[in-house]
Amino acid sequence: MKLMLIGSSQESAERVHKRFGAHGVDVIRYSDPIKAMDNLEEVQPNVVLFSSADFPRHWKTFLTFLRGQLYRDRCVFVLLTPPEFSEDNAIKAQHLGTNALVNESLSDEDDLVRLRDVIARYQDLREARAAPRYRPGEHDRVEFLVTHPKSLQLIFGTVRDISIGGLAFIPDVPAAAADLQPGSMIPNACLRVGEHLITTTVTVVRREETLTLMFDHLSSQHVEHIEHYFEGSTQRRLKAAGRS
Repeated sequence: MKLMLIGSSQESAERVHKRFGAHGVDVIRYSDPIKAMDNLEEVQPNVVLFSSADFPRHWKTFLTFLRGQLYRDRCVFVLLTPPEFSEDNAIKAQHLGTNALVNESLSDEDDLVRLRDVIARYQDLREARAAPRYRPGEHDRVEFLVTHPKSLQLIFGTVRDISIGGLAFIPDVPAAAADLQPGSMIPNACLRVGEHLITTTVTVVRREETLTLMFDHLSSQHVEHIEHYFEGSTQRRLKAAGRS
């Protein structure tokens, strides 16, 4: 997935990179809206975040041009707005094809969650799991559980496959996860890879028989451990076969 960010705020750029870049989303930042417009055809973004605070005279032109090039359901356009953004402008933004208005500072966790939910509503976030996926074998120790954010029920199950971006999880009791919708955030999740325990927050990307979940953030140490552990999977299998 490609996300085009148009704005001059370094703080907002860092927050977007931290939230989405770690999951395989390609974040491309422009501080010049005209250059961004010129590169639309080449970049073909799935998502555009445009700061109306930084470029109050350009967002209407850019949005009109974007909707002339890419259909509404092919590119999500989120307008980042300051507190003083007028109701008049909000109506114009909706008329021109804006998918959502979000606080431009992105300093509040609620703003980032809303931004993620908007993107999940229009785009298939399965693309974000671009990293290699590992399928645990019988000699690999990979365990995962989550706490349901509303009922607080522990949901156990089997990890079908895992990457540094997320995992596919089959609940032991499907009914326990039946009301978890795409875009839902689960703040309490625990992953065990070998002897390494990881507590993290996950987001539901897809809910069928298997839950597709995306990690909100993994430290470089956790990423390194997951990759190193599965590099040794073949060796563990051969070692176990030699003992039998």
